[in-house]
Amino acid sequence: MQTKLLPAVFLTSTLFATGLAAQQLPGDRTMGAATLTPDALRGFLSVLASDEFEGRGTGQPGYAKATEFVVEHFKSLGLKPGMPDGSYTQAVPWVLVEIDADQWVFDASNGSNSTSIAMDDVRGTVNGDVEVKGEAVVLRGNDTGGVDLTGKVVFVLPGEQAAGGRRGGGRRGGRRGGGAAPTAGAAAVFQVNDASFGRTDELIGANYANTNPAQRGAGRREGITNQLVISQASLQKVLALSGKDLASVTSSDGATPLGSEISFKIATNNVQAPAHNVVAVLEGSDPQLKNEYVVVGAHLDHLGKRGDVIYNGADDDGSGSAGVMAIAQAFAKNNVVPRRSIMFLAFCGEERGLVGSNWFASNPPIELSQIVVELQVDMIGRDEEQVNRRTGEVEESAADNTNTLHLIGTEKLSPDLHELCLRLNTDRANFELEWDEEDVYYRSDHFSFAKYGVPIAFFFTGFHRDYHQATDTIEKINFEKLARISQYVYDIGFEIAQSDTRPMIEADLWEKMERKGSTNPAGPIKKK
Repeated sequence: MQTKLLPAVFLTSTLFATGLAAQQLPGDRTMGAATLTPDALRGFLSVLASDEFEGRGTGQPGYAKATEFVVEHFKSLGLKPGMPDGSYTQAVPWVLVEIDADQWVFDASNGSNSTSIAMDDVRGTVNGDVEVKGEAVVLRGNDTGGVDLTGKVVFVLPGEQAAGGRRGGGRRGGRRGGGAAPTAGAAAVFQVNDASFGRTDELIGANYANTNPAQRGAGRREGITNQLVISQASLQKVLALSGKDLASVTSSDGATPLGSEISFKIATNNVQAPAHNVVAVLEGSDPQLKNEYVVVGAHLDHLGKRGDVIYNGADDDGSGSAGVMAIAQAFAKNNVVPRRSIMFLAFCGEERGLVGSNWFASNPPIELSQIVVELQVDMIGRDEEQVNRRTGEVEESAADNTNTLHLIGTEKLSPDLHELCLRLNTDRANFELEWDEEDVYYRSDHFSFAKYGVPIAFFFTGFHRDYHQATDTIEKINFEKLARISQYVYDIGFEIAQSDTRPMIEADLWEKMERKGSTNPAGPIKKK
């Protein structure tokens, strides 16, 4: 056991910083735990969730700033680079699709007259080059009135209709009651919605294109038919060619052929964008066990900047990222170095389908069998609230969940790990734990490890009305709770890092994972 000598005055002052909570932990980790204060978490998160970082969207400049911020913190703690080349970052293939403005074409013609719509008058995203020609049709409602929309360029007015493809026109998309969207065979579909136009992403372009086809579920590609929005003023220019106006096409539901042809062309260029996982290591003190790793991870990315709107993602997952930074500081400042090594990970691209963690797990700097557990913190800064999306009724308030913490995934692979988490909570953390009650097991970066047989624990305080909204901001964070959860995860990580044995996965549980397509178990399997 390696011990670092620190002044007694430091120990005394830091213990007072967190009061009794830190003193409840075993003496080998008390000094580090004392650094896990609400003020420390606030300091990290106030930077990560600031406008300067522009929502930390992977591939955007703000994400590069966030990466640099975390790297500099790890360096200041004296942590070792986690990559074999001596770097703290692992590059992840990430390409932005940018529009070639010089080749933009959006023309409407009725044979004798024509009009054009400028690129600045369109919002949305595309995944590559597009070139379509087709008859212009306006659609309002789900019933096309017998008009075949196959091969047409459809302008969809606000209503109940779906825009075609997977998403449809709204956030959840799809037509109420199910069934095929009426525009499924259209050549192109434009949503006509001034309110949506004003808040929909940036100017057309800049969509993510995944360059690693082996990554299942990463970088889902969406068709052009449901990604474009124009204003009513732009539609009015097209209608004028046919002697129509908005009033004439909104007076009743159905499809209205306009008798004009649309020529629409987009040329794109692929540009490599900044996308990195951050990897740092505190080397363990045991000559043998230091080759095994306890991983503490969070995703550093959020939704980024969309047009003029910044999605700061204070809870998702600024809270988890701040937690990882604080936990790393606790381990580094502790006077006892645990026997196993601790690896700290900040992932990119979680919001695009666990891209960064998938890349790490399929291209690990160490053997996956060396990872004894992955502890994932994602959205750990709020008190859960459940709101009925249809009625708006609050079914479970934040006040009901001030001490609630979801423990997810531990029962799916390793009862050893589950029992350890429960024991340390009962002995010290005292949260009201709930586990595997939400359909989020496959939705955060821990799953990239679980599918290879690495025992995982996912810590999560639940959803709230600000989830994936620009209103997910720092003043709504419960820093006392965030500090307590960070201390709980630190305690679990330290306990595992000091243990003679590692958590094992149960053979029968692994068989269930294999049936779901998981492969190559990384850790020891406990036989029946």
